[in-house]
Amino acid sequence: MIFVLLIMTTASLIGEIYASDVKIPESVTLVPSNDLCEDAELIEGPYPVSGTGTNIDATVDCPTLLNWNGVWYTIELPYAINDISITICGITENLSNTGIALTDDCACDDYISVTGITFLDEGQCSSGFDGIELTFNGIPGDINEDSLAYWPALAENEEGQAMDFAYTVNITEGVPPPQGDNCADPIIIPSFPYSDTLNSCDFNNDHNFGGEDVVYQFDLDTCSIMTFSLCQTDPIFDTYLLLYNSDCGETPIKTNDDSCMAPGEYGTSELIDTLEAGIYHIIVDAYSWECGQYILDVWSEPCVYSGACCVLAECIGTMTQAGCDSFDGEWFIAEDCAEDYSCPGSCLEYLPGDANMYNGSWPPGVIGGDVTYLVNYFRGMPASQPCFLDSFWGSADANGDCNIIGSDVTKLVAYFRGVTSLGYCIDYETCWPIPEDVPVEAPADWPNCESSGPIGY
Repeated sequence: MIFVLLIMTTASLIGEIYASDVKIPESVTLVPSNDLCEDAELIEGPYPVSGTGTNIDATVDCPTLLNWNGVWYTIELPYAINDISITICGITENLSNTGIALTDDCACDDYISVTGITFLDEGQCSSGFDGIELTFNGIPGDINEDSLAYWPALAENEEGQAMDFAYTVNITEGVPPPQGDNCADPIIIPSFPYSDTLNSCDFNNDHNFGGEDVVYQFDLDTCSIMTFSLCQTDPIFDTYLLLYNSDCGETPIKTNDDSCMAPGEYGTSELIDTLEAGIYHIIVDAYSWECGQYILDVWSEPCVYSGACCVLAECIGTMTQAGCDSFDGEWFIAEDCAEDYSCPGSCLEYLPGDANMYNGSWPPGVIGGDVTYLVNYFRGMPASQPCFLDSFWGSADANGDCNIIGSDVTKLVAYFRGVTSLGYCIDYETCWPIPEDVPVEAPADWPNCESSGPIGY
């Protein structure tokens, strides 16, 4: 009795330990084995290939691009051009929503959109439940170095909940896309004006903007004002134009939508831009998966440059070179008279003590008016208008201490009395204009030297 009682007591203690210390979880959460892109499940031929999967407990993928609670597959691409169909059906309930994209890697930076969507009822799925068929046409076999397309699979029921699913993947050899389908094989615009009529429905959606798109390339030898117009397209559909540089990169130079239309209306586009010499691409695209026949007209005009026009060292206006030639002036491209452009020859002297910078007589020199000018300067009057302030600073520094101060007036007065010579700051070498700026009435032996510092030409 004692032995049996001891066993029963021990057993009771063990039961109490199990009951108090061991916790059995009510449910176990296990993410699918192909939950991450890096763990994608491989689908390889011979095609068609069927299988099953689940999105139940899958984590979020590509939150900034897709934001799907999906799982991942890689699909082997056997042809140079591949037409892919993916059928997804519910196993225990109807499938209501699925993903509609392929990618070329795990970077989550772009995707390939479907070219066709077919909704399948229960009679078209072997499982007996509703499903969806996705079609991706024209997928190149060299989409990446491994010839694999990445499929982020999403399966949701009518309540938007993750579910089990069955899939079938089939691949057939596709027809190579027409010229102009992408930036690697653009339609070349040989000259301007240019016009082309095509149907964008015959092309693929390579630029993920909206509908199918067509790529053109053109080369400019010189600066041109370019116009790209879809205004003659009839019947109208919601077009879009994108202008890219030579590498056809991610960010367009300029875009346009609906410029041919009245305010508030949607339809055809026109893009106008000034382009320097180089290679460019113009892409005919569309919104909302639209496509259709379009007419693209392209023409160019030479760039019109403006510049400052100088007549007798005076800036008379900002105009074209032809306009300046009509005044027998000298034209300086990209300079602007309205921005205080100083014409060459407007300041011809940089003599220490020449405070008024007067060049009405020849040769220029230090005269009595310089004292008056310096006195007025100290009273708050501005420096000589045709000349830059730093030029005035260098010339009005009569005493050579690298500052314009009251003692410069004293030095000038002493100079006119013949009791002193003028000095100059070592940063501002006393010098005449460089030879090409010397007026025609200058003497033949005019010194040939170039000044240094900000006071020089």
